[in-house]
Amino acid sequence: HFYQTYRKPVFVVTGNHDCYHMPYGIAPRAQFLGGDIKRANEGIAADHNLLIYEAILIFGDSYKRIVNTSIFEKEMLKWFYAVYTPFSDFAVDMPNQVFIGLAWGDDEDSIMNLFGYKDYDQGWLGHLPRADDVVKTEQLQLVQDSCYGKMVLLMSHFTFVSYLENVPMINLDEDGREIEGEIEFDQILFEHYGKYDMGTFELNRKQLYKDIIGGGKLQCTIGGHSHRHGAYEITRVETNTLNTRYLDFGPTATPPWPLIMVSDSGGNLPRFNRQGEFGGWGSHRPSGSIIAFSPIGDVADIETVPVGPSPRFVVALDYYDVIAEQDVIDSFESDEFAIDDENLGRAPYQFRLLMNADMCALFDIDPEILIYCYAADGSWKRVHLNFIASIERWVIADPMERQMFFLYFANQDERANFMSIKFWPKSPLVSHYSFEERWNFEFQIVPEKIPDVPVPIVGPLFGYTLKKYHLKRDREYAEEPDFDWRNKYYDEHPDTGAAP
Repeated sequence: HFYQTYRKPVFVVTGNHDCYHMPYGIAPRAQFLGGDIKRANEGIAADHNLLIYEAILIFGDSYKRIVNTSIFEKEMLKWFYAVYTPFSDFAVDMPNQVFIGLAWGDDEDSIMNLFGYKDYDQGWLGHLPRADDVVKTEQLQLVQDSCYGKMVLLMSHFTFVSYLENVPMINLDEDGREIEGEIEFDQILFEHYGKYDMGTFELNRKQLYKDIIGGGKLQCTIGGHSHRHGAYEITRVETNTLNTRYLDFGPTATPPWPLIMVSDSGGNLPRFNRQGEFGGWGSHRPSGSIIAFSPIGDVADIETVPVGPSPRFVVALDYYDVIAEQDVIDSFESDEFAIDDENLGRAPYQFRLLMNADMCALFDIDPEILIYCYAADGSWKRVHLNFIASIERWVIADPMERQMFFLYFANQDERANFMSIKFWPKSPLVSHYSFEERWNFEFQIVPEKIPDVPVPIVGPLFGYTLKKYHLKRDREYAEEPDFDWRNKYYDEHPDTGAAP
C-alpha cells in the first residue's frame, strides 16, 4: 500500500524485539540467584499510558512470574528476513545519497555484569538493552566502503546517542551553563556506558564514533529503540570521548551536521523531560519523524508529527511518586477532634492537604475529592471532601457521610479504601497532557490519639481525649494491587458481578 500510494521506498532494519518469542509483560519483574523479585524496565506501563497499578491489574496476579530470564532468541530472526527483507546489512546507492542499514545482531546485553563497571548510570537491572554483537567488522567495512562522496544516512535500531530519561532537554549546571553529554568510545580494559548512550552498541566503537561520526563522514544517523525522541549534535571529539548536546526543537528545526536522530515511537508513548519535571518520568504523544532533504540530498529540515492519544497526567504524577520516590502528597491529616464527639457522630472531619511544592506549580486541584470504600457487605460507599477556601480545609460536610466515614472507612481492615482526585493544568510544561482522568489510588487511614498531658518516656498522664486521622498513600500499595483481597471478596460476593 505504501509503495503504491506514495511511490516511496521502504527500508527496514532488525531490532531486539524482532526475536522475542515469549511475552515480556507489561509490568515485568526479574529475579536472580533466588533473591527478591525486582522491578525491571519500569517505564513499560507508562509506554501504554497506564499506572503500574493498572498495568498489573490488567496483566493479572501472575505478573510476578518470571517466564524466562532471557527472551532473546536469534532463531526468531528468520521470520523477519523471510517476511520483510532478505538483507541483514545493506547499502542502497541513490542518485544523491547512500542509505546504510545495520542489523541489531544476534544477542543483547540487558543485565550489568557482576563486576559492576559497565553501566555507570544505567542501573544493573532493566536498563535499555545494548546490542552487544555489533558493530561487527563486516558491518564497519560496509559503512567505510559507503562513505565515498555522497550524502550518507546510517540507519539502525540501536542508538548512537540517546540520553537517559532523567537528563532534561534543558540541561544546565548550577551556573546556568549547558551540560554536554559525554560518550566514551575507547574502551581498552573495561567497557563503560553512561547516561548519554542508552541502548547503544558495543563493538568497534572508536572507529564509528571517532573516525566516521566524529570525522564528519555521515550526514545523519537514524536510530530507534529508546522510547525518548531526541535530536543530537556533536560538539567536539576528544581522544577517548565524543561530546554531544541535546537539540531542544519544536515541530521543526534546522539540523546540524551530522544529525544524530532518535525517532519517536510511532505507537507507544515516548518519555519526555523538558526541564526535570516528574523526575524525568513524563511522557509525550507518540509521533513519527520526518527528515526532509534538499535537492542535493543533504538534510534540510527535521520534524516530529504527533499522532495518537495524549499522555495521561495522572500517569506522570504516579510515576513521580512511585518510581522517582518523591511524595506528591506531603501530608493529608485531619484537625484534632474530641474522641467523644466522634463516638456520638459529631466529629467535624476537617482535613488539611499539603502537596509537593514542585508539583503544585504544575496543577490545581479540583475543589472536590472523592473517597470510596468497598464494604464487607459487598457494596461501595462514597464520601465527598469539599474544599472550604476560608479555612483552607477539606471538609466532610454531610452528617450522614461523616458517620459513614467513621463506620466504614476508618475501621476498614482490608486494602479497600480508595481516593479519587481531579486536577487542572496550570503550567505550560503540562499543556500536552490529558487531564480528563482522575488520580485513583489506594489510601490508608491511620488514627493518632493525642495525649492530654504528655510526659516524656512515660506517656500520657491522664489518657486520651483528642484524636486525628492521617490519610496515607503507601508507595508499595500504590504500585501493586492486593489480588488476595480481590479474589476473597469476589468469592464472598459473587452477585456483585465483578471483583472490585
